[in-house]
Amino acid sequence: MTPLDPHDIARHISAIQSGNALELPEDERLAVFLAGLKAMANFVSPLLDAAPMAFLNAGMLRKRCCIETPAVAETWWIAARAAFPRPGEALVTDAVQPKEFAAALGGEIETGATVSTAIITSADALAGLAPTDECRLALIRAADASRTEALAGLPRFCTIAVGRFFCVDLFQAEIEPIADIVVDIATPASVAAIDAIPRRTGAVSKAPPKGPVVFEPIGYTRAPTGERETVTAIYDAYKPRLAVSDIAMAHPTRLIVPKTLDSIEPPLYTAKPRLNPDLLAKGAISDAQFEAVVAMMSAHEKIMPTGERYGVVLADGTGVGKTNEQIALVLANRAEGRGRAVYVTEKSRHRDNVEKALMMLGCPRSDLTDVAAYRADDPLPARNHLLFMTYATLREGDDPHHFPRIEQLVEHLGADFEGVIIFDEAHNLRNAVGEEGFFGTMASSRQGLAGLIIQEKLPRARIVYATATGISNFNNLAYMSRLGLWGDGCPYASRKDCLGAIEQLGLTGLEIISAHLVASGLMITRTLSLEGVTAASLFHTLNASERRAWDDTMKIVLEVREALEQAWKAALPANSTIPKEMFSHFEAAARRISEMMLVSLKTPTMIEDMRQALAEGKAPVVQLMNTYEADAGAADATAARNLRRLIEDFIPTVRMTLIKGSSTRYMTSYKPARDKAGAVVPLAGNQALKDDLLQRLTLIPEHPTPLDQIFAAFGAEQVAEITGRSQRYIPDPKTGAPTLEKRTEQDVRADLAAFMGARKSILAFSVGAGGASMDYHAALDARNQKPRRHYVLQPGQRADQAVQGIGRTHRSNQRHAPEVVLVSTDLPAERAYLSQTLARIRRLGASGQGHRDAVTGPFAMRHSYENSYARMAFIRFLQGVIGDKYPDVVRTDFEQMTSFRLLGEDKKPTFTSDEHTIRRIMKRIARTPINFQTRVFTHVDRELEIAIENSLVDRSYDSGPEPIEQQLKIESEEVIHKDTSTGAEVRAFRVSGAKPPDMKDYDSAMMEAELFNSDAQPPTVWWSPVTNQIWIQIVAERSKNILAEPTRVRIIEPNRSTIIDYNSQLIYTAERIPTFKTDEQARAIWQDRVAKITEMMSRPTVILSGALPTIQETLKAHSRQHAVVADTTDGRRVMGLIMGADEGDTLIAAVKSDPRYNPTTGRLDMSSLNTSLDANKTLVLSNNWMIANQLVLAETKTEIFPTLRDTKLAAGVARDIGLIQLAVPGAAGPRFFLPKEPGKRNKALAILTTRFSVARIDDAPDWSLLAA
Repeated sequence: MTPLDPHDIARHISAIQSGNALELPEDERLAVFLAGLKAMANFVSPLLDAAPMAFLNAGMLRKRCCIETPAVAETWWIAARAAFPRPGEALVTDAVQPKEFAAALGGEIETGATVSTAIITSADALAGLAPTDECRLALIRAADASRTEALAGLPRFCTIAVGRFFCVDLFQAEIEPIADIVVDIATPASVAAIDAIPRRTGAVSKAPPKGPVVFEPIGYTRAPTGERETVTAIYDAYKPRLAVSDIAMAHPTRLIVPKTLDSIEPPLYTAKPRLNPDLLAKGAISDAQFEAVVAMMSAHEKIMPTGERYGVVLADGTGVGKTNEQIALVLANRAEGRGRAVYVTEKSRHRDNVEKALMMLGCPRSDLTDVAAYRADDPLPARNHLLFMTYATLREGDDPHHFPRIEQLVEHLGADFEGVIIFDEAHNLRNAVGEEGFFGTMASSRQGLAGLIIQEKLPRARIVYATATGISNFNNLAYMSRLGLWGDGCPYASRKDCLGAIEQLGLTGLEIISAHLVASGLMITRTLSLEGVTAASLFHTLNASERRAWDDTMKIVLEVREALEQAWKAALPANSTIPKEMFSHFEAAARRISEMMLVSLKTPTMIEDMRQALAEGKAPVVQLMNTYEADAGAADATAARNLRRLIEDFIPTVRMTLIKGSSTRYMTSYKPARDKAGAVVPLAGNQALKDDLLQRLTLIPEHPTPLDQIFAAFGAEQVAEITGRSQRYIPDPKTGAPTLEKRTEQDVRADLAAFMGARKSILAFSVGAGGASMDYHAALDARNQKPRRHYVLQPGQRADQAVQGIGRTHRSNQRHAPEVVLVSTDLPAERAYLSQTLARIRRLGASGQGHRDAVTGPFAMRHSYENSYARMAFIRFLQGVIGDKYPDVVRTDFEQMTSFRLLGEDKKPTFTSDEHTIRRIMKRIARTPINFQTRVFTHVDRELEIAIENSLVDRSYDSGPEPIEQQLKIESEEVIHKDTSTGAEVRAFRVSGAKPPDMKDYDSAMMEAELFNSDAQPPTVWWSPVTNQIWIQIVAERSKNILAEPTRVRIIEPNRSTIIDYNSQLIYTAERIPTFKTDEQARAIWQDRVAKITEMMSRPTVILSGALPTIQETLKAHSRQHAVVADTTDGRRVMGLIMGADEGDTLIAAVKSDPRYNPTTGRLDMSSLNTSLDANKTLVLSNNWMIANQLVLAETKTEIFPTLRDTKLAAGVARDIGLIQLAVPGAAGPRFFLPKEPGKRNKALAILTTRFSVARIDDAPDWSLLAA
């Protein structure tokens, strides 16, 4: 075969992609054909997502290369793929083309008598070869070849026929004949045939072993207790503590864990996974990953009080190796007989990573089955395998009440399935239930609902919620239904109660839940050390030209809005309603225009910085949220083009009429009206209006999209693009003219390979298409090991995606940690967009990392417009606009600019909780001219500052747990409650050493008040008998009327000074101390207050830490729940609720005496319980179930009476703990009894009363409890 230059091959393949057939000599055409197959080796396979398309693509490649004997060529290619040769694995063949195919797949060709893997073209070719018992052999034969004894006796694992059809021999059993399955090569059924091939381990006469190879359980020890290695004020270095293996290699990159979680001791692990010890010894499973597997298996051994199996949150950060941990968990369960598992993820391309992990851990690719390759109404292959699917596949279907894929999975797995279900990138299940927002309700997502349903359908499944980003909203905890947070016997009665309680506590609630999950052994969270990662800001200041361009564009947007209303009024009959959807479409388009222009304006500054980075030997990586391909309906887009489309699409130029019967609550449909002659009625005025607007667009300078600017600056030969664009315009290298280029998934993969292989120096990705399951870091096994400079050009509004995108360049096994650069402008709207993401990033830190500061960096709550304080600030601002409070923001101007009507015809405010959201307000303000939005945000910022100051005074500010600066000494420590289902503990720490804050004496406070006072009214002294607070008060703000009451006041206390609303609750309950007594009474009260604060902070205090939600009923009685984070003198960091010693002792006593937390079984042994039952007493459990003796079928039996709502649940509990289930004549359903044999009886009774606890022992059953 004539060798071809790689550049020539690339040129020929490009010609093929353009639809041209090759006119070359036969050997050169074959060389191009094989090179094309090699390029497609990773995704042209019967075992990958695009299997049917892959066959067609391979056929198209052959046709355009003009290769003859198509059936042989394509069949050999399938055979080579079916053989699964691993890189470096020996493969024997007797034909030239299979050798080429095998080489393209990484197999080495060898000669000799020993056959390990082979592709044979005929039975005769086996002469002289000695297939071993472990031989994997694909035999190619003619489609019409008859079955012969010689053929049937071959040690093959499949037979692939030459011709239009291919057939696969399925090994069934030693005594069963081999059956042929013949399928059409171009149909999805081919995938089923290949997937159904078992991994052969011997000849036909030797049956394969039943089940996987089983290894001995891997033991581990507990690390000795000692001081943690501090990395920063927030993080400790991670080291395995509860599952230390003496054979596992250390994780290749340093891991860290937040101090707040590192100080919490989860229950001791009980599971011992059966894994190949070589995997640990060689580093395929690191010590950190092994501990995660042990933790997950241990968590899955526990059953929730509701009878479902506990799930576990795998919250390891990006780069720790969650995929390896997940696959290791699957294999460990397979070794226990649970051979089937489900893997649900975001992107289909993540299959590559899953297959890579499978092969790294010793499994063939055939262990994975792609559910999408089968129709929803087809059965899945009946074998042990890992079912791979995306969330899009899981949610398939149009009927909101019908999920065909879930039905397919349940039928395949069985309702009693106890295997592993992994929700990878589990945050994709957010919004699983309807979300109540500040201004209305958001409907549940079909995807999130599908996640809830499959968990409900398979209550015994081992659920893993794998997410590096945690949650971005309190309600997004809703999909994690297997954490035992709500339900009978759980901390909260319902999901709504749980989410409501957490939201009420704000960030503190999320951090408490995070600590609770770790204490319960239900969450694992480590992250890569940030050592070496640098963060920087790149700020673009808009120049005068850019400001004019922004203002001109936004003014035309406003004119289009006005023209839209004017044009539709002219086009519709009198008294008709303008279609609401027109304005919805307009707002969506206007938002895209402002967002695109904003990011386009700052791109040139980033490009200049990228040039400098390239000169310094760095590899720039650009993170985007949107490519704007779809906005223009073409491959290019600018703000002007989007505006043109907006004008052309939405302004009617002919008279319109209502389509009868089309009106709904959400939409009214119109069509062009026609005159008597059947012609449309043109509207000259509307046409002139449209033409005028279109003409004005020519005055707006074009600002191309970021991708267009990047390609114009560096060229396609330097830039790798990882986005979802299907087409793009790129400059021609020679002429510079834009050239339309089609894009496919293969192009994306090729670009990624080019960047990692140092053939391209820049990478740009969108988080939607390239923010998950992709690695862009300076990997040690990649040719491109240059330091990454990661530009966050467009963080977007999804914090989970933003954080995940940043994690693409910071992974394990890297040469350099990245530089992360946040690119921003001085446009006020920029902060409005950033605040939404920053607020969610703040919450990600709280829930995913155990502490809000773990990921927020310099951004604080005050920078965010997405919280309750922002809501209060916006409400006050809007009220101020209505009341003419702001001379530079007049109500009529605000309504015109934002299209918000603040007052109705009755002069009453129109903004209500079910119509407007803060986000919509911000986005509409963001599409206004710069001066206007600057004025608005200035006032909103002032209102936001006041709202936060108010909450600080009221002690309701949601800053999360408050850090205590000085170290505390732990005087004593005790476990006051241990959860019976998880083993989680609540610990009470008695601590000392808290330093009181600096205090002002009375004279200093009065001097400060006089210094700040600018009002005619002198300082006054006030005292609240409700809170015993005393303060000096001055006027901070009045309305325009100088005689009116103050609107805000500054209050100065012994330990703080701040501004609050004059009508706040604190002022309302206060009493003014008369002036003539100020120097006497005020001084005495002031000094007494100073002494009490000092004494309170100096005496011993109590901190409750750990699984606090398990005692939340008692905690609710103590309304002032103040959370703190404190470092201790013994090197620990404690996070929990702090209180005075007296209050703490009272609460501890309440917990210890509460039977809900410390049940009767803690004081009664099994003999006492049996004695009570023998005396015909009734045991009442904590979930209102009862245990009592009953006469059943003329025999006394000890019966368990579940509540009516738990009858269905009881069946699962009965099966789990060994109860007897009987169908008694006349009963509405099955009844449940303790076994009669004493050993089994005591075991079942012990499990039952431990799980639900004995609340009390009554003389007789209380049947009213069953209806509760």
